[in-house]
Amino acid sequence: MDDLDIVYVCIIVLIIIIIYMNVTSNSYYTNVVIKNAFHDLNKNPKIKNLNPKINWKIVNMEIDGYINDKKIVMNQPDPTESNEFQHKNAVAAFLNNVIVFDIDSNNPVILKGSLNGMDNLPITNFLPKNTVIAKSPHGYHYYFYNDIEAKLPCYVGLKINDVKYPIDLLTGYKQLIFMPPTKIENSKYYWINSPTTHSIAPISQHMNIIDLFSYTKEFNIESEKINLCVSNSIQKILCIVWDFDIIYQLKYKCKCSYFQKIHANNDEIFYVTGNTYYLFLKYPPITFKKQKQFMKNAKKIIRDYNITGGIIHLCSGIKTQVKHKIIQLDHCMVYDNKFEKKLVETNTTLIQTSALNREMTTIVSKESYDDIYNETVDDTIIGNNNAFIIFELSNELQIPCVCLMEVISKDESSKYNSLINFYINNILRTGSFESYYKYDTVLSVR
Repeated sequence: MDDLDIVYVCIIVLIIIIIYMNVTSNSYYTNVVIKNAFHDLNKNPKIKNLNPKINWKIVNMEIDGYINDKKIVMNQPDPTESNEFQHKNAVAAFLNNVIVFDIDSNNPVILKGSLNGMDNLPITNFLPKNTVIAKSPHGYHYYFYNDIEAKLPCYVGLKINDVKYPIDLLTGYKQLIFMPPTKIENSKYYWINSPTTHSIAPISQHMNIIDLFSYTKEFNIESEKINLCVSNSIQKILCIVWDFDIIYQLKYKCKCSYFQKIHANNDEIFYVTGNTYYLFLKYPPITFKKQKQFMKNAKKIIRDYNITGGIIHLCSGIKTQVKHKIIQLDHCMVYDNKFEKKLVETNTTLIQTSALNREMTTIVSKESYDDIYNETVDDTIIGNNNAFIIFELSNELQIPCVCLMEVISKDESSKYNSLINFYINNILRTGSFESYYKYDTVLSVR
């Protein structure tokens, strides 16, 4: 092979590499694969011929990122807007008169003690095989349409005999469902039975599916008033969260505010809305050994965006005997009794909130509770050591911080309503952080 042949081979290989990189890129997937699917779902006459009574609305929307393999969407599209393709990374549908039986598990789900004989075998055995069906990254979507007069409510988490199953019934004109070929990180939705080849089954012929939810509470989170998650008085504040349940709650409380996504990567999603910045982390910095990386990145964000108003951290915790939902401490020194050394001290820190506590409170890390602390103390809190990083960040940059922690009993299922409501009503709405700093309290780590 002469030199000219080698050059040609190299050029061909380079062209193949460039084509491969483009075809496998997110941009290609969005602007070619998603776009073609969006237009097909909107304009393919086969769908209307097979499903003439269906009035779902297909939309092109943005999935901002993923935390705990869960989708984060802070800006839901308006169902009344035109549905032109907007070069966003997902295809979804406002269901309107469509119903989706959503199985959120790739493993067989077997119900126990159901009232209509749909037990002892996987639930999929009792669902129609000829309706429209999609495979999601975490389960299956079975499509039906509402051909009865009654409106059917939305249910999240099928409950039978106090046992909760990963099955949802998604309904309503505001309810969105993601559709193929939308991707969740490296997995994607795909059709088992496509709406271009199959008709959607009427729910009137499958009312036993509705009967399953007889003892399940309807799902409904009312949206708050507009711009509720934007500070009207404190300029340039940063809220840091890495607890998915709290992010989930914020998503519904803040959905009337427009969240501009600044960036998203494998570790975080960063937003701004008004004067308030939100940093959602995928993993706790200490637990996943990323403390130095987090500190470096957080300091850069604070400096780049001139965040001087304060830092808020929202996290969860446990108290052995709950007296108050949230506890407030001030002027905090974190002291490790086991190694007899001071860990962190700050003069501008508020930990938790709602019931002001002037006495010393003992906090025990979740990681060391079983090893070094076996007594039962009423004021003991099983806490989250990751919160101490926020103290260090606050001290190093001389910015006040507020660490709010939901305190719940071990057997209590909490949606973090009181924590989010306190954050919204007392942190975002207050004139300044300084009104909180009135008492000196020592926080001890045993």
